Amino acid sequence: SGYGWPAADVGRVSADLDPAGQFAFVTASGEAVVSDLRAEERFSPATPLVAAGMSLSIQVAVAGGRGPFGTLGAHFAVPREIRPTDVDFIRSAAN
Repeated sequence: SGYGWPAADVGRVSADLDPAGQFAFVTASGEAVVSDLRAEERFSPATPLVAAGMSLSIQVAVAGGRGPFGTLGAHFAVPREIRPTDVDFIRSAAN
């Protein structure tokens, strides 16, 4: 899904598979909750998120039979508080 993304990006933007990147971090650790992507130091934030002006990110791994199948996330351009219930919702939707 791509609600809020530019129409030209929906269905066309893919995950960056850089071993030091956000997707690799999430699939290895299980989740990443980031209140400021520009200040993130654990991994390199996904280029499409930064380019789209996203500042907050909640991303979790989606379980698969032989390891993570992928990730599911919610990303925000408008500053807001990330509550534990926000993270719980993404976790429950992913698995």
